[in-house]
Amino acid sequence: MLSMTGYTKLKKVRDSLGVEVELRSLNSKGLNLSVSVQPELHRLAFEVHRFLSRRLLRGSVNCKVRLIFLGPSSLVKPDMSFAGAVISGLRNVSEEFGIPDTTTTDTLSRFKEIFVVEIEEEEWNALWYTVEEVLKEAVEMLNEERGKEGERLRIHILSLLSELEGLVENIDNLAQKQREEVKGRLEKSVKELLRDSKVQPDEGILETEIATAASKCDIEEEIVRLRFHIERARELATLEEPVGTRLDFLCQEMLRELNTIASKTVLNDISHTVVESKWTVSQLREQVQNVL
Repeated sequence: MLSMTGYTKLKKVRDSLGVEVELRSLNSKGLNLSVSVQPELHRLAFEVHRFLSRRLLRGSVNCKVRLIFLGPSSLVKPDMSFAGAVISGLRNVSEEFGIPDTTTTDTLSRFKEIFVVEIEEEEWNALWYTVEEVLKEAVEMLNEERGKEGERLRIHILSLLSELEGLVENIDNLAQKQREEVKGRLEKSVKELLRDSKVQPDEGILETEIATAASKCDIEEEIVRLRFHIERARELATLEEPVGTRLDFLCQEMLRELNTIASKTVLNDISHTVVESKWTVSQLREQVQNVL
């Protein structure tokens, strides 16, 4: 089981180029990717987005990729037109205010816009190969973190399922008491209605009608389905594959069965247990929504 929550940061250096990748993932119904790169590397952002979309299934994932030039690089080129404009502007200021013109390359280096990253087609393949290798390792590290969080989720989910199973068992034990209670109330009502009547109904028909009316409060089918959903959820929680969507659907079905039981019950004890069960399912669903 994998969680959708995870974080990793990885930096690798190859020759004079450093590549830093940061991945942050949160829960989401689908896959929501956000890629941030240096402004001049738009093509890189597109390739990173395509790479991640093929390897991640769900989650709100934010990816930041940063290139770090640690030495001379053919990718970094000066914008000579912009540099000329800066030099001309500095000289005009010097002449206007009568101050010495001490423009040097150190002065120009303070203007970051002078240096731009230009990637020729033959250079692009080598650059992408380096970035792709770092991305692959970063995704593996992210999934390792997701796996660790997923194990914690699995333990919590199985614990909540066991708790819910115990509550359903309590409801089942009370169900027989409810059947007897409903039948007793109906028999008492019929006797009171016929107490002063000279007409005596057929006992067989009366028993059948009472049983039919009592069956409307029967919750056996809902209990059977609840147990099936709990067992199925337990099976899914042990699988090493994406199960979050299926578990979330089962939680919805559990709530549906509990709501039906609540609408049929006449015993306060069952009503209280149903409320407690719904609270447990809501906690379960909160955990499930973090599962991949």
